[in-house]
Amino acid sequence: MKILIIGEYYRPLIGWFQKDEPPTGTPAIYNLYQYLGNSTEHSFYSVIYNFDANRIKKMPNGSIIELKRLSFPIYLIWKLLSYFQLYRFLNKHLKSTKYDVLYGLSTYSSIAASLGHKHNILSAGRIYGTILTEKLKNKRWFKIYTRHIFELFAIKNPADCMVATQDGTAFDKVAQYFNPDVEVKMMFNGMDRDYRQQLLSLEPVTKVDTSKTIRMCSISRIEHYKRHHLNIAIAKVLRDKYELDIHLTILGTGSMLSEIRTLITQTKAHDYVVLRPEIPHADLPELVATFDLSMFLYEGGSLGNVMWEHGLAGRVICTVDNGETCSVFQDQQNALVVSDTESIVEDMAAKINTYLQAEHQDLGQEARKSVEKIIGTWEERFGKEFNWLESHLPNKE
Repeated sequence: MKILIIGEYYRPLIGWFQKDEPPTGTPAIYNLYQYLGNSTEHSFYSVIYNFDANRIKKMPNGSIIELKRLSFPIYLIWKLLSYFQLYRFLNKHLKSTKYDVLYGLSTYSSIAASLGHKHNILSAGRIYGTILTEKLKNKRWFKIYTRHIFELFAIKNPADCMVATQDGTAFDKVAQYFNPDVEVKMMFNGMDRDYRQQLLSLEPVTKVDTSKTIRMCSISRIEHYKRHHLNIAIAKVLRDKYELDIHLTILGTGSMLSEIRTLITQTKAHDYVVLRPEIPHADLPELVATFDLSMFLYEGGSLGNVMWEHGLAGRVICTVDNGETCSVFQDQQNALVVSDTESIVEDMAAKINTYLQAEHQDLGQEARKSVEKIIGTWEERFGKEFNWLESHLPNKE
């Protein structure tokens, strides 16, 4: 298939987009481009409006990623401007260039849908989870219809084929609330073959020596919905109430970085909480191997690439029962799981303490077994998706 990808300017890929540097995150996006850019069956042209630079990036099979610079200081207005610019540019582009599929990433899936209908081309919308799950549950309508209006565009004006990551945030249920007619194909992510084997080669966490430093980690974008502040509070309870030598590493960058720094200062947690900037994704297994407990307390669901990686690495997964997280991770079977209530900090600290004192500590091994069954390679994952899209082409039955 010949595919037009309407792309997003994902922060962890900026170095890769601009300078061919290793990506620091969003492996689902990076591997999409790698899969299609090395394919003998498919090719693509991707256009990405961004704040920084114009550039043409060529892939091994001749596919192209074109960066187009568009400047404006206010993000939401910039986003709206990018919609109009993308639509105008691609509408003209499609008059002279033929494609089999218009493939819109995230909020830009609505543009793929509109242009697909206008030019009679199959459209696909690729959604990488949602942060609306908790906001919808709490009926935070003003925020939903302002800050998240672009996500609603993608739901209200769906592409012919909607594909979403099975990351625990239940995008399919959110989408059907706002648009009962939309159908969403939910798919788990994949993983780089060598990277997967590297994680599986690590020794799983078994007996944690509580007389030594116990190492916790919280690795993800530093945004409010990732709730790193809860992990800082849990570390404090484990130290103060249970007298455990806990050390927490928070790794990532994001809009809440300064707030997290302030929180560490206010709680006098410098001695046991360390902030580290994001690192190349390929370097993560070596770092993950140094941790005992991996924390995932996101709003709306925690299933995702980082959780899969820590599961395959055999770390002890500590998470919360929200979204569809417990479709994979169950308390005392392959993880430590607490309810998403106001007592989440005390509940998780107590559960971790009880587990660390137990004679048998096999949750790391059980997490590995669970994840290994459902997360295959990216080649397998994308093979399924693009075979499914191909079956929806007009000349296919």
